[in-house]
Amino acid sequence: MSSTGSSVSSSTPLASWFRSTFEALYTPLSDSTSSPDSHLSNLLSQTFSTASEQYLNHERVSLDDLSKNIWEGNALLAGATVDWRELIEVPGTPAAEPNGEKEAGIIAGFFVVTRSSHIRIRVGPAQRLNYNSFSAKVVSPPSSTPQNPQYRISQLFITSLDEAAPIHLEGFAPHPQKAKSAETRQ
Repeated sequence: MSSTGSSVSSSTPLASWFRSTFEALYTPLSDSTSSPDSHLSNLLSQTFSTASEQYLNHERVSLDDLSKNIWEGNALLAGATVDWRELIEVPGTPAAEPNGEKEAGIIAGFFVVTRSSHIRIRVGPAQRLNYNSFSAKVVSPPSSTPQNPQYRISQLFITSLDEAAPIHLEGFAPHPQKAKSAETRQ
């Protein structure tokens, strides 16, 4: 494996695939033709190789447990957005592994999912922020070609933290006289 990585902004096929796949995983299903649970299960089975390893907050988890974690975060949402803060790619090796898959590369980085609820606080929707730092080893199955690249995650490390988004109430500033008297008391 090459030890040189590059910061990418979806310029490579692998980075584009990873971004679009994780945006689909972390945003709720908007059409009502299929259930969110079956949609997520189908997406995960297409995204991860059959013998993949997943680590959530440094604990090995099954694909079902990872699915449950993502599904619970997406449940009952009005919407969600994914903000990519960093995405780097380390190219893989051209040699095939024993199962015929080739290492496509390693993708690592950081993204924040802002989830908006149907519940409102003052004038805006209640929001939760989900911070995610990750590293994923990605392989290409033998059927993958340069004209039609296919990818699967064989190993994923993801550290995730949920927090309530801060509430900003515009127009509510402390009264100037009260702020001044508080300063003089100190």
